Amino acid sequence: MMWRLGVLKRSGWLVFACSPKIVTAILVSVFAGLALTSCQTSNDDLLRKLAAETPNSRDFFSGKTLVHLGMQVEYYRPDGAAFLWVPGNTVVVPGRWKVEGSVPGETFSGDICFMYARTNEELLAGKASGFWECHELRSQKLVITGRVAGDPLNLSKSLAVPFVSSKWQTSLESLIKKYQQQLNNKSG
Repeated sequence: MMWRLGVLKRSGWLVFACSPKIVTAILVSVFAGLALTSCQTSNDDLLRKLAAETPNSRDFFSGKTLVHLGMQVEYYRPDGAAFLWVPGNTVVVPGRWKVEGSVPGETFSGDICFMYARTNEELLAGKASGFWECHELRSQKLVITGRVAGDPLNLSKSLAVPFVSSKWQTSLESLIKKYQQQLNNKSG
């Protein structure tokens, strides 16, 4: 199935054929850009506070659970292991993380790099291989909407996600609260 995108020219319409995946990717990029713009102002105070507490780029992530754009939750174990929970997934995706090129005393300097499990075999073995994908920390800080010390959702303990969720736009605190309620219901 192909969709058509049109661009108005003086003499009429110039039509491009695109797959639905490409159109979706374009729309996601546009909306993510809008979300980043709206999130940036609200996150500035949070990030200034968090950066003051951890002036080192690696320490900002090490041993912490972060939520990005209210959608992806990830625990960064101090030994470089990472555990990613994405909305809609039924499993936690294991990976690796590292910070490169950071400047001492500057929290958001350098790059943060990730490598995740690429196959079901790697996923089940809790391993990651492939290639490192790096992003500037200056741009990454724009999407961080929450951070807490430790692994309160036990992402590093099991391949199973705390609960299956559709896309969410929520706080890390509310996810932790829901997870703790589930634990209490199971034990009580």
